[in-house]
Amino acid sequence: MAAFVASGASLGISPEDNLVLASTSGATATVTVTANIAWTATMSGDGFTISPQGGDNNGTVTVTATAANETSASKDLGSITFSGEGVTPLTLRVAQAAKPSAEPKTVAEFVAFVKGLAPASGAEASLGEWTGQTVQGYIAANDAGGNLYQMISVVDNTGDAGSGILLGDAAYETVADYPVGARITLTLDATSTVYNSYGLYKINKVTTAVDNSSPVQMVVPSVTLAQFNSNDYMGMNVKVTGLAFKGEAGEMWYSGTANYSTRLFTDGSGDLAVRTYKTVAWGGELISSTVTTGSLTGVAEVYDGAAQLYPQSAADVADFKVDASTPVITEVDPASLTWGAEETVTKDVEVTVVNLGSNALTVDNDAIAPFTAVVNGTTVTVTPPAPNTTSDDIVRTMTVSVAGGNSREVTLTQFAAGSGGDTKGIYTSMSQFIPASTSTTDRYYPSNSTIDGQPATGFKLGTSSLAGVFTSEALGASLTGDKKLSFYAVAWTGKAATVYIRVNNGGAVSGADNHAITASAGATGSGNDFTFTDVTDSDYYTFQLTGLTAASTVTISTSPDFTAASDRNTGRAIVLGVQVY
Repeated sequence: MAAFVASGASLGISPEDNLVLASTSGATATVTVTANIAWTATMSGDGFTISPQGGDNNGTVTVTATAANETSASKDLGSITFSGEGVTPLTLRVAQAAKPSAEPKTVAEFVAFVKGLAPASGAEASLGEWTGQTVQGYIAANDAGGNLYQMISVVDNTGDAGSGILLGDAAYETVADYPVGARITLTLDATSTVYNSYGLYKINKVTTAVDNSSPVQMVVPSVTLAQFNSNDYMGMNVKVTGLAFKGEAGEMWYSGTANYSTRLFTDGSGDLAVRTYKTVAWGGELISSTVTTGSLTGVAEVYDGAAQLYPQSAADVADFKVDASTPVITEVDPASLTWGAEETVTKDVEVTVVNLGSNALTVDNDAIAPFTAVVNGTTVTVTPPAPNTTSDDIVRTMTVSVAGGNSREVTLTQFAAGSGGDTKGIYTSMSQFIPASTSTTDRYYPSNSTIDGQPATGFKLGTSSLAGVFTSEALGASLTGDKKLSFYAVAWTGKAATVYIRVNNGGAVSGADNHAITASAGATGSGNDFTFTDVTDSDYYTFQLTGLTAASTVTISTSPDFTAASDRNTGRAIVLGVQVY
């Protein structure tokens, strides 16, 4: 909208420069006037009328064609000048679109036209001289499968590049009204627009007429990945050939909690992104990682500047279907295990397997020595070596395999003994100090953070209004007698805190049983998981513990009373890398 201001007076119109009426007699269009003064509208030319011819403040002017344009070219009818006291007059050219040809335009002709409009990516453009034209094609895809939300694909059904478009409207969710194979006629009017989504043209606000009396078999062109990524087939239902899955065995088309998942495929020359929404029926099916020259069918779309394929049914992804007799490990939880230098407790890895049947899981113990592992059903129990007294971490990769299927890896690490008899540089906590879940009563929360890029595990204590208190599991027989307790701790950004230590079930804290801790200024993240870049040795704290028994537990709190007491200033802390040694 153009707006010109002089001495506080303002006048603007939309559209700013050109108005195109449809070719028919009586065709109308509206000019929106934005003003804070009295204004007049004066027409020059013929073949149209305007009403009203003036107004006060904001208003609209209706422009009406007085005759039909029977020619094959658009016609210039004249102009309208908007004026008022204290403002620069504004002139709007008025034209009338050419008479539509007797035969509807093809989709390919329409695509060529809208490309010529060349709206910038992310911008909309009106259809100008095509106002009043009709375009005829066939419906190639709709949202019956749940993977083409509020859109339909319309094509010429020739399979040629550049012969498809996408139409967007909430009405297209009624898929029964837009069946695949039906002929569809699009009528373009003054409100119709084209939207450029990174080279994919989507047509909005068109009148549609669907004829399903003689549905046709749809042509699905086969294309290479290079052809697909050229954007020449945007808006069309295509089959991309010669593909292999880039992910791991055990991945599904959709997983997680987001609205969609994206999986990558390749033919060696580039990548194909395949998007699957959580609403589709095949989302939970596994993707074969052994197929090397499979095909995928779907609508060529664009997201965030990159071409993506939107499959429409399970049949579209059938080349990558995993046989029901093939066992597949889909997850190992956790994917890494760590122990402190003094820690010797066993830890479990839970393995999720699809189609396990009578097949068994196996682990190569020779490859992980000095760790040992025992498989019991779908649980792998790992025992670390004796306490690590060396200056080097013991790191091994444990491969969990299923007979007749795939494998997954789990990293095993027992940290080196700390220099100078401490555990500085160890940011992961012993298993006894990793909460299994959140406690809304004691206000502690498991934390999986990083310190200078390294994994850091432990817990968050407290909330914005309450202190927190966490009690470990029993320390076990390997940690009896006199030991040290060390960890890294920081207070909430802009706050201060004190951590208090107590030993239960035998044993005591010798010497200081609390430390004031400082706030982290370099933490990013939210919830309970953070990225730290400013944790140093000054954030490392050590306590002396005496007389520990196998049943001893350790309580760490931001409250001197070891309760989730009301505290708006000093109740929150992050405690990571907790070790007893």
